[in-house]
This record gives sequence, C-alpha cells and structure tokens, in this order.
Amino acid sequence: MRFERGNILLSPNEEDNFVQIDNEDFLLLSLNEDYQTSKGASSNVFILNDPNGDSEDNVIKICKSPLSIGNNARVKRFKREIRAFKSAKRNGLRNVVEFMKEGIIEIDIEEFHYFVMDKADNDLV
Repeated sequence: MRFERGNILLSPNEEDNFVQIDNEDFLLLSLNEDYQTSKGASSNVFILNDPNGDSEDNVIKICKSPLSIGNNARVKRFKREIRAFKSAKRNGLRNVVEFMKEGIIEIDIEEFHYFVMDKADNDLV
C-alpha cells in the first residue's frame, strides 16, 4: 500500500497491503477490480480481510489527507462522517451500516485517519 498523488493505492505485491489494527493483521483488498483507488472524494475504501478467516470481511475507509497536512476540508468531512456514524449507532437508527472503530494508520511514513465499518452486500451506485 502506498500514498501517491493524493490517493491510497494497493501495491501489486500483496504482502505490502497488510495493516495491523488492534494487534491483528489484516489484508486490504479492492472493493472490486474496477476501482484501483476505490471511491470517495475525501477517502479511499478497501475490504479489510482477515487472512486467517477468523472474522468476516469488513470495510476500512481511509482519509486521503495525511495528518501532517492539518485539519483541511477532507479531514473535516471525514470527521463529520465518523460523528454521523456514531450518532446513528447511539440512536439505534436502522438501515445504517454498522460503525465499528476509528483510529490512525501509517502509510508511507504518513499517518491517516481511518474507520472500520460493516461490509454491505450492495453498492449504492
């Protein structure tokens, strides 16, 4: 995985696409083969796969702006999305994808906000 031209891209070498979250290793995969960088104006979205098969696939959404840039429009939008997910969860709203966790992830020596959510079976597009 690498940060290039404002996008987080998967590496052709699968071993480079592992991330560690809560001391567990996960493999990042494309949502589908049509999207090299995935979708999103302010973030990139990937399947968060447990290579051991101990858990279901989830989705990880990673903000495209590194923390070193500061609190720009992309970061503000990303944080608003996290707040909306938390509010939906807190208020028990139905038909909203389950928000699981948020944190900071390192890619190419830069740090980025991320959050993990349930993987939906269908896309809205």
